[in-house]
Amino acid sequence: MNKSVRTTLIGAAAMLISGAAVIPVAAFAAMPANPCSAHKTMSMTHKRVAASAHVKAIQEALNKAGATLKVDGMMGKGTHAALKEFQSKHGLKATGYANKATLKALDVK
Repeated sequence: MNKSVRTTLIGAAAMLISGAAVIPVAAFAAMPANPCSAHKTMSMTHKRVAASAHVKAIQEALNKAGATLKVDGMMGKGTHAALKEFQSKHGLKATGYANKATLKALDVK
């Protein structure tokens, strides 16, 4: 990833984290058309930064199923690993991501 793309992404992430309501269109102009395929590591890191009530619900459900996660709403390495373990134990495809089948098995809406 070149420096200008990295700088633009860092700026956009900072605005999101600070609660800025508007993100300039220029912030996305330098991004590749499909960042997930071109920069898989970047997209995984970006997903892990997002904190939400939904992730907290997933973490709580994983803890009820035997995991020992800190319920912080962050989709970090521990949550990812716990999801993979849960999926493996329940006959689901072990991706480490909360797809529809995993959410149903966890009883998370």
